[in-house]
Amino acid sequence: MLLSILTLAACNNDERIPLAAGEQFVPLEVGLYYDYQIDEILYTNDIVVLDTTYYLREEVVESFINAQDSVYVIYQYTKANLVDDWSYFDTWQARINNQQLIVTEGNTPFVKLTFPIFAGKIWDGNSQNQLEEDNYQLDSLYFPYTINDQQFESTITVVQNDNEDFIVEQDRRYEVYALNVGLIYKEELLYSYCTDDNCLGQQQIQSGVFRTQSLIDYGKN
Repeated sequence: MLLSILTLAACNNDERIPLAAGEQFVPLEVGLYYDYQIDEILYTNDIVVLDTTYYLREEVVESFINAQDSVYVIYQYTKANLVDDWSYFDTWQARINNQQLIVTEGNTPFVKLTFPIFAGKIWDGNSQNQLEEDNYQLDSLYFPYTINDQQFESTITVVQNDNEDFIVEQDRRYEVYALNVGLIYKEELLYSYCTDDNCLGQQQIQSGVFRTQSLIDYGKN
């Protein structure tokens, strides 16, 4: 996949298509890296089957111009403990122009942001893939946010879903971006509840995951 991407255009690390208001919250640039702590709990039949913490690094390793998009190749690395060495995990891609930021996770593109930004803005995060419509909403613009003893003075929050159905399923997902930094926090809560006659409404998790992704370090190589 990576080779096919790179053949589309000549690499030029210095090029960048200008953005509308909101660019400062996604400052993509070759050499930038972001280290995250991932906390994950998996449930099956109301039993915790996995409760783990590991670490993720995302590093922008390449960029080029493709049609009207600035394209960035992102390598992901993981490790089980802070003292371990990073191991390559996956390659993602981010495409950005003066209308939207599209991040391809695996082989699925999601519209993470649209520009210009303003409070209450709504868009379909799945408009670039084959999944059903999933409306994202821009919320909490320019608010301070603290995570892992790091204070960020200006952030935006993208609410990807806020379904709090305690009978059938919950789907709560959101991402927080900091000014001149990028993604600093991500949270996903996806629970499917037992709906049999003997357990309906008792919030017994038939299957589910609760995952947080918290920034612990960032910089530029």
